[in-house]
Amino acid sequence: MSDIAKWLDEIGLGEHAKLFAENDIDIDLLAELSDDDLKEMGLSLGHRKRVLRAVPELQSPAKTTDAPVDAPAKETIGERRQVTVLFADLAGFTQLSNRMDAEDVHGLLNRYFARQVDVIYRHQGTLDKYIGDGIMAFWGAPTDQPKHALGAVMAARDMVVALEAFRKELGEAGEDFDIGIGIHTGEVVVGFIGSPEHRQDYTVIGDTVNTASRIEGQTRGLCRVLVSAATRKACGSELEFRDRGSAKLKGRTKEVRLYEPLWS
Repeated sequence: MSDIAKWLDEIGLGEHAKLFAENDIDIDLLAELSDDDLKEMGLSLGHRKRVLRAVPELQSPAKTTDAPVDAPAKETIGERRQVTVLFADLAGFTQLSNRMDAEDVHGLLNRYFARQVDVIYRHQGTLDKYIGDGIMAFWGAPTDQPKHALGAVMAARDMVVALEAFRKELGEAGEDFDIGIGIHTGEVVVGFIGSPEHRQDYTVIGDTVNTASRIEGQTRGLCRVLVSAATRKACGSELEFRDRGSAKLKGRTKEVRLYEPLWS
């Protein structure tokens, strides 16, 4: 059995192995497949989503793994990369959770995360972690993505759309929900962090991460999505932005210029 056939079988889509073989799609090409490509091949909407959701996990298989006690993992050296980091925070959730049963809160948050993570994967992003009711993701690693800044900003657009759909689904309970997204592009060290004997996570580390998080904090009462000047520049002329002025971010001596993406 080929590698692609084994992988399809692992994600419950083994019946498509022949189809992938007929189209000369192997493991190395999976990361380049788009939803349109899979649709053209004849996959249903549900099966396309399952493939796109599984590809990032294939790219970083040791995202959150436990190493066997008798076979400790080797220490890995981080790699410097230019990436784009996205932080998304769900505003209003704390107040709602105070009025709900903990089990209901758990279920609601998982439904929200499922929608937003689908968006991240659809735009070829890598999910880093959940932080309370927030999400951190990045573009540009583990595989090179020339337009990683644009991918992150377009994902932010669709995350706002997903949030609106979720609010409508919840009805009155979702009226207080909102989202804040901060995006920054810069150099990080990317690699596996943790205990070589027990567990390591694939993540990015550096000031770029902190800056993206603090930019997200500036969205309150201003707009839903803010990006740094570095991200705006990296997007080139493919998007328009509104200048939202400068802000003093914690830990920085100089103010940072912020921009709001404008989508048609």
